Amino acid sequence: MRLRSWLWMHRWIGIALGVPLAFWLASGVVMLIPLPNSFYQGQGTGGIPPLATYDVSPMEAGTRAKALTGKHPTGVTFERLRNDFVYVVSFADRGPLLLDGTDGNPVTITMALAERISRDHLPAGVPLVRVDTVTHHSTAYANGPLPAFRLVFRDRPRTIVYVGLETGAVRRTTRMSRLQTWVAEWHLLTPLTYGGGGQALRSGILWTVGLGILVSVLAGSILVLPRRWFRSERHASR
Repeated sequence: MRLRSWLWMHRWIGIALGVPLAFWLASGVVMLIPLPNSFYQGQGTGGIPPLATYDVSPMEAGTRAKALTGKHPTGVTFERLRNDFVYVVSFADRGPLLLDGTDGNPVTITMALAERISRDHLPAGVPLVRVDTVTHHSTAYANGPLPAFRLVFRDRPRTIVYVGLETGAVRRTTRMSRLQTWVAEWHLLTPLTYGGGGQALRSGILWTVGLGILVSVLAGSILVLPRRWFRSERHASR
């Protein structure tokens, strides 16, 4: 094959590989912009009062959870849920259980409770557009607990609030934070692992594109630099 043909192939392969490389560099810059503090929002605000002010101790909460589920708890944490405090009891082979910190009864995250939790950090009177149930991760909701309620509000920043059905954990997102998350997710090709794609597909594409760019750079050096070297020698010999 003639040198001109090799150069033509290298040019178009370089252009094709340059598109994902340019996106990767640009998305990396976007990832440096810090997300607002409200993006990762806990279950509530304010200090947690001493456990002595409540009738149920952590040990009693664990015992109560074992009696309700028939499973041995692996951990107990004390969290705030709006104006109340609850125990989140974890298990090895099932989802966590939410217990009231006062009487030890199970707490259920209903749709109405999820809306009240969501409105705690929103201006009064913001319209609620719709409520969905999320059962899988996506670029909009990458790492939160599942299942979760998804509450869409019609305010200026287009707030969407996710409330975990099992623990009441809250994640608030805005239009800007969702854009940054989308860019960050595709920067790492994480969406390829959703829907059963698996980590192998993501790793394979990263290796293929990375090696292709490296080979293209080396091939360009081999094709172009010797020609310039010989031109410089002929020009110097005159």
